[in-house]
Amino acid sequence: MGDGTNILILSCGTRNKIVRYFRKELAGKGMVLAADCSNLAPALYDADKHFIVPKMTDDEYLDTVLSICKENNVIGVLSLIDPELSLLAKHRQAFLDVGTIPIVSDYEVIEKCFDKYSMFEYLSNKDVRTIKSYRTLNDFEKDYTVGKCMFPVFVKPSTGRGSVGARKVNTFQ
Repeated sequence: MGDGTNILILSCGTRNKIVRYFRKELAGKGMVLAADCSNLAPALYDADKHFIVPKMTDDEYLDTVLSICKENNVIGVLSLIDPELSLLAKHRQAFLDVGTIPIVSDYEVIEKCFDKYSMFEYLSNKDVRTIKSYRTLNDFEKDYTVGKCMFPVFVKPSTGRGSVGARKVNTFQ
């Protein structure tokens, strides 16, 4: 069974259902391997095989993941957290060299999607209707002063993840 269609899910965390889904789909065809930097990540234990790896920011992380892929005949690797997508895309060739396909978009596409303002600019340039976004408070104030926008507004860091730093703002105070 280990020589089939083995996939590796990185940063599996609490996403047990995703691991279970892949196990169901690969039943009899290959294994689902899961990795996380914490042995407390519950989804690890729903995989056919699991690995505790260094944090993504650790110098040993990439080599550790590449070794897992090579030693376990992993044909595809994917991540369940945004920052790791960039890492996989950036090191695409290293994965291909060990026979593993990183299941991610191109690096430039990932970076554009991760930066909300860059995505706003891209969509606007393609004439895709999207909510108006501002890079700076000064830019917002200019439009507010001439009546192009009004409160309340939704504020979120340009490269924030999830709802971290997101809030509704009703006034300049």
